[in-house]
Amino acid sequence: MVEEVNHHDDVRAHAPAPPGIACPDEVRTRLGTLRFSDGFPDDATVRTLFDNLDFQRAVQAYLLGLAPVDMAVMRTALSRWGPANSTMAIWEDLVHPRFVGLVYNTSTSYC
Repeated sequence: MVEEVNHHDDVRAHAPAPPGIACPDEVRTRLGTLRFSDGFPDDATVRTLFDNLDFQRAVQAYLLGLAPVDMAVMRTALSRWGPANSTMAIWEDLVHPRFVGLVYNTSTSYC
């Protein structure tokens, strides 16, 4: 037999926190003020944290995609000068800081 449980938003179970564990009601961060009740985030805090997590994942996907995209573009450009996998560009000096390229370092010799 399965018993039906009614949950009401205004009813909460409260238990004392174990000794040595403390969670403030508010934490000020660069994302704004995060609010907690008995250690659990409120709805606005949850939304803020998930929005930030989505943003961080998007930035990571962009950064991880830069190098493969750059390699594909460089391969396409090099194929205009000669056959694929047998043509190589050589820079006589270090790459200039204003050089237009996605992943170049100015202190690395490229060939």
